[in-house]
Amino acid sequence: MKKEHLLNIRQLICCTFLCAVFLFFADTACAQQNSNRIIQGLVLDEKNEPLPGAHVKQLTANSQESPAATITDIDGHFSLTLPTQTKGIEISYVGSLVSR
Repeated sequence: MKKEHLLNIRQLICCTFLCAVFLFFADTACAQQNSNRIIQGLVLDEKNEPLPGAHVKQLTANSQESPAATITDIDGHFSLTLPTQTKGIEISYVGSLVSR
């Protein structure tokens, strides 16, 4: 009887441990999924041509925050990972545009 009782306790402990580990990783995965989002886009000029080298950055409400930022590639595409609470982005370009 004691041997069966010990086996049952051991199984209960193992099952509880596995459930705790599963809940920990499930919670971590959900938190990571909800805290960031990836936005992708294409920056075009007034002639609807791609704008390479444009600066794309997160708008932040707090001046102490470090905004996420990137630069468009040669085809004007960008990808940026932002917190879900971000309300907008700002796109700027400094340089000369040559007519084609």
